[in-house]
Amino acid sequence: MDDIPLRKIIEQQKVGKEKPRSHSPPKKFEKHSKHAPKEISSKHPVSRFKKIKFPKPDEDPEHGIFTKKIKKRDPRFDNLSGKFNQGFFEKSYSFIDDYLSQELKELQESLDDPAYAADRGRIKELIIKKKQEIQRAKDEQRYTNVKRKMMKEEREKVKAGKKPYFFKKKIIKMQAMKEKLEELKETGEISKYLKRKRKRETAKETAEVNKAHKKRKTEQFDS
Repeated sequence: MDDIPLRKIIEQQKVGKEKPRSHSPPKKFEKHSKHAPKEISSKHPVSRFKKIKFPKPDEDPEHGIFTKKIKKRDPRFDNLSGKFNQGFFEKSYSFIDDYLSQELKELQESLDDPAYAADRGRIKELIIKKKQEIQRAKDEQRYTNVKRKMMKEEREKVKAGKKPYFFKKKIIKMQAMKEKLEELKETGEISKYLKRKRKRETAKETAEVNKAHKKRKTEQFDS
């Protein structure tokens, strides 16, 4: 015992007494509000594996031969596809309006068919959807006709010496709506249309009020 150095005796006494190194647990991000988005750490370990881009079969990087990347193009916004012609487009796809009317007629006939009694609710929904689709197409066509008519009249005035004026979409929409109301007045459906419109506006206002009330209530709860 006397021959053992003091340094070794101290090291032997320390064996088994050293505490293991404590690893700090991952940091938890607490939300300041239950409606706040989840927060995560931006610290991510770097991958040990390097991503290698292998050459294609017809490429030779050593001699500088690479294949040309194919550039995708959208024919709607490419000059190679030519300019958009609204009149030609309407004539080419005018058969779609006939298809919509035929589909609506078939749905209305199947509504009275006893074979489709179980699907009557679904058929009613499809009829409403199809009517809205037809009405939307009519509104778009009316807007196009009004715009074409106003532009034609303006061009004639410019030829006569008037300063050119470019119509805003709002003015064209107002004129199209005016013509729509005149058509409904002639068919006697204007009161029905205005009633539906008031109903939609009331529902929209109610939804906005409820949304604002819910938001204010949430803010009070969080504070």
